[in-house]
This record gives sequence, structure tokens and C-alpha cells, in this order.
Amino acid sequence: MKKMKKFTTNMILLLSCLLICSFTGGKEINLDLKAGKTYKLENISEVTITQNFMGNNIVIKTNMGGVIRYKVNSKNKQNDANITATYESLQYEINMPSMKLSYNSSQIPLKDDKLAQACNKLIGKSFHLILSKTGKVLEISGADEILNTVLSAADTTAQEYNILNSTLKQSFTNDALKSNLEQTYNFYPGKVVAENETWNKNSDFKSTSFSGKWNNTYTLKARNDAQYTIAGNSAFSSDTTAQNVNGAPMKAKFDLNGTSIATIKVNAKDGWIIENSSETKLSGKIHILPSGQLPTGIDIPMEVNGNSICRSVN
Repeated sequence: MKKMKKFTTNMILLLSCLLICSFTGGKEINLDLKAGKTYKLENISEVTITQNFMGNNIVIKTNMGGVIRYKVNSKNKQNDANITATYESLQYEINMPSMKLSYNSSQIPLKDDKLAQACNKLIGKSFHLILSKTGKVLEISGADEILNTVLSAADTTAQEYNILNSTLKQSFTNDALKSNLEQTYNFYPGKVVAENETWNKNSDFKSTSFSGKWNNTYTLKARNDAQYTIAGNSAFSSDTTAQNVNGAPMKAKFDLNGTSIATIKVNAKDGWIIENSSETKLSGKIHILPSGQLPTGIDIPMEVNGNSICRSVN
């Protein structure tokens, strides 16, 4: 009788555990990349910046895309991945009131196209990063050196160089890559979650113009044997500390706030991103502080609207 009672109790406990595992998925949602394997992501973004300067609207549109190859060199006991990331392709188009710049690495540049020849120096170059199983970028190096090589080879007009310098530094410095990659990867809960369960993760944003924080809330919307679908809702607030903008002598405060909505699909087996699409809207003002060049200072209303998608490619 005692043996039967003990057996029954153990069976109840076992069935309870199975029921809990079934309800919650039974598996942590983590990034479990395999050492020695290579992964690729294509990134495509469209950003429109509208500024009102002394009653005139200035619109800047930037379309940028490219493929980055991630080779997992090794992993440590904490499941952090040591990765070599290589630029496989790049294309961009920048439309401003005064000019238009474009580049596509799949096209052979003309002899007199100094801009394209400089950008070609990005292709095939690698930087290194360490990525945790929850998608946090623990370390990144090598990107600044690559970008400096590109910019030093840019035999362009001063105006073209300033635009190229500003644009590329928003995406290809160590700090910019860390910010962008964290917003792309740093959503994994690192635990077992049930459908419609939410979790919160914050990430820092830093560029040559301004910095801030993303407060992110994620929800597991659906799952099956092949993939997990996650919804992301994020709120952004900028750091209003005065800082130099792109090395300019005058200082500015960025007072920007906004939101981003994302839909993320990841492979259920290893957590690798299948597709991550987002829509971002920011608005506010740039406060240019008084200086010798601008004694009274000025406020510039600003809006940023962007759509981006990154997806796994072969």
C-alpha cells in the first residue's frame, strides 16, 4: 500500500511538471548559436528626418541596406558567443535638398566615383563582438578602425565628405553598432515564458549626434515547433545633456521622445532571427545653445520616422 501510495504521489508530481512544461513551452527562449557555424542577416532601413529651420521644412531621406555575415568562433561556459562579423554588401541612398548620394556594392564603381571607391573598402572587412545568450552585446571592437580607413580614402568634395562622415558614423562605429545590434538582438527573455507573457529589457542608444535609452516590453504572441513570434513595444527618451554634434564647435541638447513597434520571429531551435521588423516614430526639438556663431541659440523642431527589417538569408 505504501509503495502504491508513493508511486501515485510521484506520478502526480511528474504529471504536474509535464503540465507546467507544456503550458509554458518547456524551453527557455535564448540565442543558442553553434560554434563553427555561420549565420547571415540582411538589414534594410528607411528613415525620414524632418526639421523646421526658421520656418522652412528640411527633409532628409536615407535608405540603407546590407548583409552582415556572423561566424561563431567559440562559446564560453555562460553560452556567450565570440563572433567575427563581416560586411558582405552595402547600399544606401541619401536624398537632401541640396544633393543626392548613392552607393551599391554590387556595382563596379566608375573611375571618377571617389565616394563609391571609398565605400568599397568596407566590403569584406570584419569586426568582432561577444554576444550573450540573451542578445546583449558584451563587447565590440574593430569597427572604428575600418570606418577610419574608409573615410581617410574618401577623395570627395568637402560637402560630400561631411555628409558621408555623418551618415556612416551613425551606423558603423563601435558605439553605433553596439546600439543597433542590441536593439536588434537584446530581446531574449532568458527564461521559460508562456504565450502572452511579457518581459522588460532596456537598452542604451548612442550615436555621434545624441544618445538616449530604449525601454522595451516584449510579449510572446505565438509559438510552434518551428518558430516563436514576439511583439515588441518600445519607448525612447533622449539624454538632454548638452554635447557637440558631429564634432561641430557649437553644442546642442536633443529633446526627443517616441515609440517603436516590432514583430520578431525567431527559430525555435537555436533562437536565430528569422525576421525582425519595426516602425519607429520620434519627435521633439534640437536646442542649439548660444555661442559666438549663434548668440541667442535656436530651437529646431524635428521628427524622425523610420521602418526597418532584418531577416535571415542564405
